Formats: sequence, C-alpha cells, structure tokens
Amino acid sequence: MNNHFPSIRSCCIAFLICVHHQTCFAQKVPISVEVDVSSSMNRSGGPIPLTLHTHYFGSKAGIAGNLTLNLITTTGTRMATYQFEGLFLTKGEQTFQFLIQPPTSGVWEDAFDLFPVFHADSGQTYRLQEQLLRLPGANRRSCVITVASNADDFLSEDQKKLAADLAFEIRMPGHEDVRPASRSIMTLFRGLSWQNFPNQALEHCVSDIVILTADTFSRLSEKQCAAILAWVKAGGSVAVFLDETKPLEGSRMEFLNELLNSPIENPLAYQLSSGKLQFSHNSEAELLLRNNGLGRVALAGSPRGQSLPQSLGDEATRELYIHLWKVRKEQREEILASTNGEWSFDPGRRYTVMNNQNFGNMNDPGLDNFTRRFRPTPTGGGNGLLEQTLPLGMEMLPLWLIGTTLFFYILAIGPGDYLLLGALGLRKYTWIFFPIVTVLFTAGAIVTANYKMAGNNDGGRVLIRDISAEGHVVRENEISTYVPTTGGQKLVDAKRELLTPINPQQLGVNHQYATQQGYDFGNSPPVFRGRFPIEAQLVQQVHKWSPEMVRRLRIPAEPTTESSGFDWTQKIAPKDSTQRLSLANRLKSTFGENVNAELIRRNARNDSDRNPNDRNNEAFDRIRICGDENILVDQTQYNPYSQQVVNVNGTITFQDSYADPVSFLRSSAFREEAGMYSVVSQLSPKCDDFLEDLPILDPTDDKTWLLLVTVQNGNDWDIYRQLITTR
Repeated sequence: MNNHFPSIRSCCIAFLICVHHQTCFAQKVPISVEVDVSSSMNRSGGPIPLTLHTHYFGSKAGIAGNLTLNLITTTGTRMATYQFEGLFLTKGEQTFQFLIQPPTSGVWEDAFDLFPVFHADSGQTYRLQEQLLRLPGANRRSCVITVASNADDFLSEDQKKLAADLAFEIRMPGHEDVRPASRSIMTLFRGLSWQNFPNQALEHCVSDIVILTADTFSRLSEKQCAAILAWVKAGGSVAVFLDETKPLEGSRMEFLNELLNSPIENPLAYQLSSGKLQFSHNSEAELLLRNNGLGRVALAGSPRGQSLPQSLGDEATRELYIHLWKVRKEQREEILASTNGEWSFDPGRRYTVMNNQNFGNMNDPGLDNFTRRFRPTPTGGGNGLLEQTLPLGMEMLPLWLIGTTLFFYILAIGPGDYLLLGALGLRKYTWIFFPIVTVLFTAGAIVTANYKMAGNNDGGRVLIRDISAEGHVVRENEISTYVPTTGGQKLVDAKRELLTPINPQQLGVNHQYATQQGYDFGNSPPVFRGRFPIEAQLVQQVHKWSPEMVRRLRIPAEPTTESSGFDWTQKIAPKDSTQRLSLANRLKSTFGENVNAELIRRNARNDSDRNPNDRNNEAFDRIRICGDENILVDQTQYNPYSQQVVNVNGTITFQDSYADPVSFLRSSAFREEAGMYSVVSQLSPKCDDFLEDLPILDPTDDKTWLLLVTVQNGNDWDIYRQLITTR
C-alpha cells in the first residue's frame, strides 16, 4: 500500500494543478455575452431580433474582433452559425442588436443553446458561456404584436389590455379551456421604444402587427415613418391610436393620411383645433379601417378622460381584429355574428375533407386533430417550381440507361469474364480483368452523367413582383435554384434584403434530385455572415448535382414604378369580355406573344361542394387571359377535383379528369387548408423557408380577383400579381 501512496499523491497534486490552471484561465477571459430575454419573443418563420449585452473588463481600453454564434439544439445538433465581423468592445457594458434568420420552420425543438466565440484581432480566441435562446417550434405557431413604447420591454396597462384584445387566439373557440402551454397558437407582445424603432421596412418583418400610440407616433423620425409605410404596403398591419387631447403637427398629420392611402388634396383624417379626430367620410365614426397596398391600417382616437381600451366598443374591437389580422370574408361574418366574437373551425373542417381523401364528411371525429393544428405549413407545388428552374439543358439520367449499363456491367464481369478468359486460357488473370472492367464502366458512367446533367447555366429563378393599384412594386420575392457541378462552398450575397435557404423536400420535391451518394436535402446547417438587412452573406456546403434553393425578400424603401412599361393602373372588369380582350392585347404588346395571364377569385379550385349556390358561377372564377395555363405545375401532386375554365373569348373549357396537378403559381397565391389559412387570407411578410407569407388572395371573397401574369425567359420566370377589387 505504501508503494501506491506516492502515485496517488501525485495524481491528486496534478488534479489540483489542472483545476487551478482552468480557474485561472477562466478568470483571464475578459469578455461575457448575454442574450436579452426579448430575443425569445419571435414569430414563426420570421427573422429574429437578437439583442446581446456584452461586458468587457480587460486591461485595455477595448478589444476588436469577430463574434461567432453557434445555434445548437438540446440534442447537440448544429442548426445555424452566425458571424459578425468588425466589432469593438469598449470597457463596461454594451448592447448590440442584430437581425438574424431563424433555422428552418420544420424544426420541432423550441429551446436552443447559443454558443458565443469571440475571435480577437490580436489572435486570442475566447469561448464564452452558452446562452439559452427560445424560438417557436414546429408544433405550434407564434405571432408577435409590437407596441411602440417609451422604453424597451415596457408596456402600460392600457397598451397591455389593447394588445391582449388583439391576440389572435383570443377569438379561437374554446381557447380558455386549453392550458397556455398546450395551445397550438400563441401571441407574444413586445414593447419597443420609439428610439429603437426600425429605420428599414424589412426590420418590421419580426412582427405580425405594429401598434403606435400618440406619444410614440409623434416622435418617430422621417426614416422610421418611411419604413412603416413601406412595410404596410408590402403586407404589414399597423394600428395608430391618437390622444385627442394632443393635436399632431401638420407634417405628421400628412404622413398619417399617406399611411391611410388618402389623397393629399382630400384627406380622410384630420384634427380639430381641440385635437378631436374626425374622418371625412363619417364624422361620428370611432374607427377608420383602410387598405394600403397589400397591408392594413387602422386609426382611432381616445377621447378625453378615457383609456384606449375603453374608447372602443365591442363591435369596433371585433372589426379592428378582423382588419389587422386580414381575416377571410367567411370568418369575418362569423366573428361579427357570434355571441362571443369567435371565428369557426368549420372552414378548417371543410378544407380538410376537401384535401384529404381519408375523410368523407365534416362530422368525422378525427377532423379535430387537423383543424386545431396551427403549425407552419409549406407551400405546395415544389416539384413544378424546381423542374422549371433547373439549369437549361440539364437532363436526369433515365432509368433505362442506368438499368442497361448495370446489365452490361454484370454481363461483362460474369459470363464475359468466364467465357472470354476461358477461351484465351487466361482465367488466372481474372483479378486483373475485373478491376479494369469496373474502372472503365465507372469512368463511362461519370462521363455520361457529367455530359447529360451539365446545363448551360447553374440554375434559374422565379421572381414574384406584387403590384399595387398605383402601379408600384410593393415587394419582391425571389426563389433561386442552384445545381452545383462540384461539391464545396457556395457564397450567396444579400444586400438590402432578407435571405433564407430552402430545403426543397419541404416543398414536396421528391428524392429523384438527390445525389446518388445518398445526400439528403438541407443536411448542412447554413452559415450567415454580416448583418441583415443591410449586407450579409449565406455560406452553404453544397453537393454535386444536388439542387439548392434560396429565397430573398425585398421591400422598396420608396414607391417604385414597375419597369416593364405596362400600365397597371388601368381599371378592368373581370367579367367584361371586351376589357379582357383589351387586357390580353396590352399584355402581349408589352411582354410578347408568349406571355401567360389569368384572373382568379373564389372557387378558383372549382370545388362545387363548398357552396352549391355558387355552382353556376364556378366557371367564371378562373379566367384565362392568354397563354398556357399549365405552368409551374407539379405533376406528382394533385388536387382532387375537376376543372372548368372560361377562356378570354367567353367559351368554357371542361376538364373531366378526377385530379388536377398542383400549380405553384396558384398555391402561392391563395391557400385553402386547415389551420392559420382557414381563418386569415394573408400573413405579414417574413421571408420564411415554407413560403407561408406569399398568398395574398382571399378565396372566400367574390369581390376580389387576382391578376397573375407570367413571363418566361429560359429558366427565369417573372411573375406579376395584382389584386383587383370590384366593389
């Protein structure tokens, strides 16, 4: 035992030395990084407003370097990496605010570890304490209402009450019977000081709804006002509540009318000398609701001595909810007519029966498992989107060629080896013949694959431009496809835009486009460099012949006239055949003879079961103006119903097939499904990889049409969309 004592003592001393060394090392780290709790208040699929508090307590005046954040799941899977260069940390505490893109919407986890690493310019690397970041998981939906306040993370009691009255789930039937932790949808309220309000429209994509009150609205800068206006036109929702005891300045009142899409010479809203808010269309109205571009604006005043919630009656509060959430017409009627102001699950049941052949009627008890799901869902038609944007000239190897090659290879190494070498008396050289034949067939297969699959370019794109009634481009969504001819890194730059990678399989793309090495789409976590939305870069690890897809969202800072020269301001009556012929001629004159165009509205999917009273009008719900109707079509997905199409000359075409291929063009224009889109017709822009925010048409409103114009140039597609109201 005495012989072992020295070795044990040595081990203990060595252990204490190591512990002391590690403690000293930890004490020498002069930096700490903490994630602010507000960074966990995020909407599903939207960009993340990440706020970091840094502390530097070193001997120098400051330290310069780069910060890397690794987003890791609780099971140890890396989901994304964020790199910020050119930081300078001064002594004491600093606050940095970044806008980062979230991991894919298909991730089920909602708690992540954020591992910060600071790389100093002097060469040191500091691995800092991990931080907890909570994000919405795929099992439920998160919405965000941002309220402008006098301080970050602070809301007055009136503001809290108003935000709570606008929470999306507040009008869900039976929501009070479900524990908050078990609800399939939740609304978060975020207080943001007017000093930190965004100067760029894309920064508002963290919110579903923005609320401005009198004391904050009057303090916003011109850049902040321009950002709000651009975001509203792109599809955002803003509510402005004024204190009628505090008159606004003339310039701020002008901006308010611009936000309301009101003519300068004939403003809709004005204030009396006392500050009382009046509306030109109705001096007694307590609430003004307006559309501006794709977005919604609400305006109300708070009379003297009353708080904001008290100043609005029950009916006005319901209308406010309907307007800001862009509720579908059929649900609007339900909210206004019901006793508690709740919407209904019936549309979700109907859509589930319509889309799922496993259900035969709306009374099936299993429907509740579908109708109460509000998780994010991807847009359909992914195969059609990918196939039409693959590199020009690229051909997938046909199965017959692969099978024939394999047959001759087996023939060569089997009977060929035996008979040929046997006839020559050289069977002892089989060990040479077999590898030579294998190498030759392998080389031939590689050469053939490279020849057939090499295209004339790396891939194409679909660019969707949404046009306002004034002919302005209010937003652009671009989906690009890239098929690498070699493996490695792909750098994608982003300037004044949001950018996110897309896993093609989540859009329904099948495995035929995966590499033969068994590569699965999206298995390499993205690396984001720089700062969104000013200038950033996406670094992707790509694999040979495996398609990569990227989505971009751009919102013009100022009104931008669409550049094709087509007159988008000219009115059109969709059911007037003369005007349709004129529209077709104008489109061909501007975009060429191969332009494709159609007008669609409710029942565009031609499902007679929705409303038998509309059966006679179904054919007029989808009007082909010119060109081919089967563009960007996914032949692997089908809608279970027949099609009736009215042509530009008034004749009706009937297609008696039981199933119609899913069109990405129409799937991205409107949705009919259980969940969120059984209640709303549109979401505020967010640039998610599921493309959830692309739909803009309410398919239950017979007074609203959507003009879809598609122009093809090789594997590049330009899509123009404009809403047309016939009220």
